[in-house]
Amino acid sequence: MRKEQIEKIKQWLQSDKGVKLIIILGVIGMSLILISSFLPKKEDNISNSNEKILSDISNNNEDTTKYCDNLNSKLEKILSSIDGVGECHVCVTTNGTSQYSYAKNKDESTWNEKQEVEQKYVILKKENNEIPIIESIYNPEINGVVIVCEGGNSNVVKEKVYKAVSALLNIKTDKIYVDKLK
Repeated sequence: MRKEQIEKIKQWLQSDKGVKLIIILGVIGMSLILISSFLPKKEDNISNSNEKILSDISNNNEDTTKYCDNLNSKLEKILSSIDGVGECHVCVTTNGTSQYSYAKNKDESTWNEKQEVEQKYVILKKENNEIPIIESIYNPEINGVVIVCEGGNSNVVKEKVYKAVSALLNIKTDKIYVDKLK
């Protein structure tokens, strides 16, 4: 019985209909292969997202450095204007890096007493780049502040500096160190 079926299939494939079917299937297969070469590969998407994450981490570090530098210069300017402080240098240290909160669209739907919430990031397309819209930036927590100033050997000046820095940065005085400038 099997030999008979195989013979029938051979005869049908050798007929005009069989040859046409083989040609059509071949063309469809080649078309699918051609189309698949234009589709993005999963690995490319993964590496692109990893590059984006590494870029974001690098940007966070740069933002944190800028944040600290900005605080240092503002504190130096303010503290040096306090009576008795004189020339001063400030170093602010932080715990971690700046954190970003991205804008999201929120779609809520209810169906059969079940509520579904879908959130998608709001993306700005600009020159072949997709940029998420930043809603807010959270600066890192301040670990400590070191101030060296000309009046750093005076207890009165130190107290003024402690109070000023504590008030400006909203940190406890035990995170502040003041000493005399050489």
